[in-house]
Amino acid sequence: MARERIKTCAHLMASLLTSGAISIFFTSAAGAASQAMKLSQTHLFFGKCLLIVAPDGFRLENKGRLHFTVVAKAPTWQVTIFRDDDKVYVTESLTQFEESGLASEMLVKKQGKYYVAKSRKSLIPFCGKSIVRITGKNKTIKYLPLNGLPVQLERLIYAAYKTPTNGGIATGFSHVNRSRDFISGLENRGSIETVLDTDKIEDITVGAHIFDPPTGYKRAKSVREVVAGESTRDKNADFGVLF
Repeated sequence: MARERIKTCAHLMASLLTSGAISIFFTSAAGAASQAMKLSQTHLFFGKCLLIVAPDGFRLENKGRLHFTVVAKAPTWQVTIFRDDDKVYVTESLTQFEESGLASEMLVKKQGKYYVAKSRKSLIPFCGKSIVRITGKNKTIKYLPLNGLPVQLERLIYAAYKTPTNGGIATGFSHVNRSRDFISGLENRGSIETVLDTDKIEDITVGAHIFDPPTGYKRAKSVREVVAGESTRDKNADFGVLF
């Protein structure tokens, strides 16, 4: 009987230790994850983009013709722009990134951050979120309020897209054209141009590592060199010249 009790106690202790280990494992895994929003967007110049924002990080992946990625992470919010094909990167402070952006204003014109004058404000439901829409005579902007998210996220989005945010997460911007198209030379004055649009918003859980810069990549000379990488320039010579 004594031996059986010892075996039973040993079995119980092993079970408790195993359960504890499993509990600790899942607690650690949960601690390394963040609740985030994933926005599938289309920018007039950059094309398809995937934007991920979380309380502790920012990630912008270009899914169009450029294929660059931008990451930043709390608490420093230092910005790294990199590309996986050429394995190059550039790292800047957030302030430097706000000054440099991703492309020159010749290609991506910077709009004012706020748009409120003589405009109509409304809320529209979209993917389970309440999007703020502000409509004026010549412009329409859409955005998600930060709702407690770090203000650095808004600064990063504005620096990347150069479209109005009204202090939130930009989800849409359109305006009436007042000039010829710079690239094509076509006359499009008076037409509506959509600069930024959002196709889908999802709530997701991500690992903190997705906001980390890559390791083993070569430092490039400039942001422009990373954004319009060697492989991109080789495929489209005219596009390379623009950069």
